[in-house]
Amino acid sequence: MKKLLLSAALFLGLCANMTPAQDTPAPGNIVYDTNMFPAGESAPAFKRAADEKWGTQWFFELVYGFWALDNAMPGYNNTNHVAILYAILNQRLIQDDINGGTWLRMDIAGSWGLDRASASESSFYVNGIGMCSGLHTDILGPHDLALLEVSVKHFLAGKRVAITAGMIKLNNYMDRVGHARFTNDNFESSGVLPLPYNNLAIVVQGEIDRRNWVTGAITRMGTPWGSNPFNAKHANGYAIVGEYGHIFADGNATARISPFFCSQDTPGRDGNDHQHNAVGIFGSIEYTVNHMAKVYARAGIASGDYQRCSQEFSAGATLHLTPSRPNDYLGLGFGIFKGADTATSSLVNEYEKVLECMYRVQLSQYFYLAPYFQLINDPAYRDTNYASATGIQAGFVF
Repeated sequence: MKKLLLSAALFLGLCANMTPAQDTPAPGNIVYDTNMFPAGESAPAFKRAADEKWGTQWFFELVYGFWALDNAMPGYNNTNHVAILYAILNQRLIQDDINGGTWLRMDIAGSWGLDRASASESSFYVNGIGMCSGLHTDILGPHDLALLEVSVKHFLAGKRVAITAGMIKLNNYMDRVGHARFTNDNFESSGVLPLPYNNLAIVVQGEIDRRNWVTGAITRMGTPWGSNPFNAKHANGYAIVGEYGHIFADGNATARISPFFCSQDTPGRDGNDHQHNAVGIFGSIEYTVNHMAKVYARAGIASGDYQRCSQEFSAGATLHLTPSRPNDYLGLGFGIFKGADTATSSLVNEYEKVLECMYRVQLSQYFYLAPYFQLINDPAYRDTNYASATGIQAGFVF
């Protein structure tokens, strides 16, 4: 693990002289841009008009995916057809051009199997390999639709401070490493950090200066989607998470470090629930090598086996191989993850290794095509040393 981290750090250092300087964010941009997605020049005209006139920002994505598993567990489907929905709404409630105003945030996600075999709860393919890292981060289940976030956020101090409260999807605010859009859970969001969604939380973000920011959050844990987050009986604990971020190398690199404390009631091997406390730390670094390449590395460790993973390291690259097609890219990711050994998840292989390769082709402003491949060595909860998943996704975005 130490050798991998050292190698990643050396690689980033060697690339430093190859990188053109980028603009450091203007005051107020770090916090505001983390929360919002201002319409750019490439956005449809109707989006820009809505943003300016009504204070409405939105993102909508509908995806068809075909996935084939190799060496799946008995009883699980080898071929699967799924539909995936993801939508985000930012609606301005109170306008304040200087400080940023007050906004409503909503995130909605859903996934559905498109044939009888793919829609079976007992044999749904994302559970068919026995991974601790998660086969597909955007899939909730074979026929599920959920509100992941409904919150109100208020900006102040010239957009340099934001306070968000409500039912929150916490990885909207922390561990926002910019890289290729992978499907493996732990490449998209840390498996060590307690970053739940559909749980009651409050998040405070503050920009120290143009290169530094801090974020703090306290959140309930364990509330499943579809349950009332205001009802404490659905939760099984709480977590306190912090993040310090620093921009350096002329704006080309960003480092983050996140300490956390988590307390949860989890099933014990005696059949009863027991309170378990865990502390941990997680860090990441991302680096823009040039206009064609970006690399990143992430690592974390927790004191207990009560998150999805107790240890993790991952690294990867996003490569724009065709200068004439800047929205097409190749994504490469590799990770090593130690799963949780609990009464409900008995660890078989101590360290799970995952390699993911994907390529996204932007066919038009609204349509893309993306083939994927995951190779899994020593899946955490299964007595085998090999499995793979091959898929292709066609997406409509506006």
